[in-house]
Amino acid sequence: MKPWHVVAAIAVAGAAVGFFAFGRAASNTTRSVASAAVTIPAQAAATAAESNVQQALPALSAYYAAEGTYAGASAASLAGYGGGLSPTLVVVGASATGFCVEDTVDGATASASSTSGPVVAAACP
Repeated sequence: MKPWHVVAAIAVAGAAVGFFAFGRAASNTTRSVASAAVTIPAQAAATAAESNVQQALPALSAYYAAEGTYAGASAASLAGYGGGLSPTLVVVGASATGFCVEDTVDGATASASSTSGPVVAAACP
């Protein structure tokens, strides 16, 4: 083999390795960007659901103070104790001494079963 053939073969091999390495990196970057594009809205939805539940807790406290019970508490009845509550808010299992309130935003659900929290990233049990 002539010396310039060896140099050409090495150059071609180096270009192929570089192409596959950079192509793979570009593919991984594309996947990372795509997963970030999905993750950011999911995180925003989870944060919104948690915030909506957190905003309902003072209304539940006021409801209990006025009624002496959580029984009968609903999203509609809580509106009188705290305006601006989420239209997707749901009070689940309200009884004389307990409740669970949850909200779902774009598939992300948050809930709380105490007026002092915590708000958790899950549906009511």
